[in-house]
Amino acid sequence: MRKGFGFLIICLMLSNCAPSEKSISETRIKYSRQSPYELCMNYLSMPDWNQWQPYRAEAIQKRGIDCSPWYEEGYALKQKKSDELFESGKKAFDSTIDAAYGVTPESQKGKKLVCTTQRIGTSGMAKTTCREK
Repeated sequence: MRKGFGFLIICLMLSNCAPSEKSISETRIKYSRQSPYELCMNYLSMPDWNQWQPYRAEAIQKRGIDCSPWYEEGYALKQKKSDELFESGKKAFDSTIDAAYGVTPESQKGKKLVCTTQRIGTSGMAKTTCREK
């Protein structure tokens, strides 16, 4: 019973992520009225997994827009966004690791700590030791 209820909740949550027919229709109208520059830049600079990319491509094709004049600018913007996303993910990962070892950025003061975890016997206990590098 509990598993079925949990599954139902997950399905409802995921169904809310999908765009509705109304929002798809509104999006198609929006893209049909957007300037060629704005439409191409959004298409070229957004990741392929963006949910609106197929509708942008559809509008570009229907309107017969040539996006080639903006390829370099769009690619540079896409690369910049990708780099920013990578850096924010790296920062989050590093802070998680530091927190797991009880090392806050304030306590490091420019020093790099190297931590080693060793298992003690077969009991499953572990000992972590850290040293400055």
